[in-house]
Amino acid sequence: MSEAIVMPDGDALCDSLYSNSRRKAALDNLGGVRIYTDGPLASSAEYVERCGSARAIILGWPLPSEVLALPQLDVVTFMGTGAANHVDIEQARAHNVAVCNTPGYGDAAVAEHTLALLLASLRGIPEYDAQMHAGNWPQSVSAPEVSGATVGIVGFGGIGSRVAQVLHAMGAHVLCWTREPEKYRAANPHIEFTDLDNLMSRSEIVSLHLGLTDETRGIITADRLDLLQPGALVVNTARAELVDENHLVTLVARNAITVALDVFSSEPLPPENPYRQLTGAVLTPHVAFNTPQAMERMADITVRNLEEHFAGNSHNRVA
Repeated sequence: MSEAIVMPDGDALCDSLYSNSRRKAALDNLGGVRIYTDGPLASSAEYVERCGSARAIILGWPLPSEVLALPQLDVVTFMGTGAANHVDIEQARAHNVAVCNTPGYGDAAVAEHTLALLLASLRGIPEYDAQMHAGNWPQSVSAPEVSGATVGIVGFGGIGSRVAQVLHAMGAHVLCWTREPEKYRAANPHIEFTDLDNLMSRSEIVSLHLGLTDETRGIITADRLDLLQPGALVVNTARAELVDENHLVTLVARNAITVALDVFSSEPLPPENPYRQLTGAVLTPHVAFNTPQAMERMADITVRNLEEHFAGNSHNRVA
């Protein structure tokens, strides 16, 4: 294998993205790229064999730590934001391997999907649709409006801020918890920045928009879930591990709250997972990020990461 850049765990979409003439020319200038299209591999040995003497890896799935010890490897760029969840950062540093991610590529896509889940759940769209396809004409269930509702946004980055702005425009009273409220307060006078417990207790709808770190893992504890009002809606397009998932399931099973979820602690969602049996759950299969436009942006950022790295510049580097 002579290519300087390898994606060991790609698919047909990745192959198409990096076969784009503009991106391919850029990658050829860096030594060429080889995209494997059979997805994540079963063994570390296969990863090591595929990456061989590559100087750079484009990554879509978790990378075995053994690969980071390859002598020629210089940089790994992850196609997504949570690089630390897919690459052993300490091992990368120990082997002097740079790790980059692709921030912002899916902000619009995830924000739009969040709003789609929120409205579908709030207005009972899945139930209406199922009834209509069954030949019925259901009009007995009344659905609440976003206008006038109190909505809590947990996290105010590229996605959370977009969702907050749209909900405010729809007439909601928007609460927000973020670790740096003073950074955003002056420019967002229409949003009430508050502590997390207050947000959980006051919100009729809570939408999660945090990255997964040691600090945020499990931040929505069972005690915080118990602060929710009866009938509250929890929307999660971020990471399942932010929430005490067992207690969340318990509350939905009791009809205490409803949920609209795109992320799960076990993916693909097993057939026996209790979410599948809960009528108070609107579910999508971790696709919030997946739009053609977002994939194009992700590929562009990936190529730029490599160009900047080999030019001696740090770009979207997380380690």
